[in-house]
Amino acid sequence: ERAVEILLHLVESGKHDAGVFALLGQAYGGKDTWTKAVEYFKKALGDDPGNDAARLLLAGAYEQAGQTDAAIGEYLEITKNNPDDASAWRGLGTLYLKNKKYRQARDAYSKVIEIATGDAAAYANMATASAGMGRHDEEMSYLKKALSLSPDEPIIHFNLGAAYERRKMTSEAVREYRLVLAKNPGDVQALERLADLTYKNKNYGEATGYLEALARQYPRKLDIFVRLAYAYGETKNFAESARCYEKAVALGLRDQTLYANLAYTYERLGKEKEAVKYYKKISPPDTKISAYIAGYYLKEKQFAEAIKYYQQLVKLEPRKSSSYFSLGYAHGAAKNWDKAIENYLMALKYDREDDE
Repeated sequence: ERAVEILLHLVESGKHDAGVFALLGQAYGGKDTWTKAVEYFKKALGDDPGNDAARLLLAGAYEQAGQTDAAIGEYLEITKNNPDDASAWRGLGTLYLKNKKYRQARDAYSKVIEIATGDAAAYANMATASAGMGRHDEEMSYLKKALSLSPDEPIIHFNLGAAYERRKMTSEAVREYRLVLAKNPGDVQALERLADLTYKNKNYGEATGYLEALARQYPRKLDIFVRLAYAYGETKNFAESARCYEKAVALGLRDQTLYANLAYTYERLGKEKEAVKYYKKISPPDTKISAYIAGYYLKEKQFAEAIKYYQQLVKLEPRKSSSYFSLGYAHGAAKNWDKAIENYLMALKYDREDDE
């Protein structure tokens, strides 16, 4: 703001030149007022048409203002006047890549590489352009060259990991994503890829670590907690599995398969009441669920509820002796002797040799 104020005062008093206009363009750019920045960079060029530095700034301002064609025009003008200006070729490449014009991007970055042979970023962007054109062998070659020039750059390792992943080279992809995390532990994209790959490959112990890190980043993302719960279950850590399923339920989970998983998890923890709570959410229940719920209520001496679920079991298995036997036992426990006899007789109808 202060810079704009001073520079405008110079302009109003007539004490200006291309340098003052260029500074005004930069000051307006600092304020994210890119239309004004464009205006003053153009005035700077009006006073000094051969000033490639000002033209480069104008191209960048056009880009920020969303005027892509105008930005490309300015970059091309620079390369026409000065074919060895790597900055202009680099700007062109970036714009073409952003707009998925992969062939033009590749041509622009080829020029950058000719001029600045040690530019690792140019090789990395060449790889992206080659991938966009379907030239996957070239993509891998350029990424490896970029990595040889800048071995500690996390972005290059990430892109190489993605390239390996597309080739189904999972162990190599995991290695590269791990290197990204070693350099930048908070890299969410690398965490997501590692979580996905280790989970899909059933490396559940490793997957839980990545998923927990993602859960800290996205504490309200439902699918993270669902996968985390399943992964913990597969590693027999049922307490953590239940915690994550409960979090998923709190976030709005309404999936009967996952209700069954949570109920089973509570079953393994010996928490029958909690298991029953989620088994009851499954509709229609299968024979295992009906028998489990009925058995729980029988043990708790809630005979009416036990009878109800044993009746469900009889409907599901109308020709199975054990279903009638269980219902008869529940009626007997409730001292409904006639009903008990009736169901024991039905049990004997389907298994006349049952001594008990």
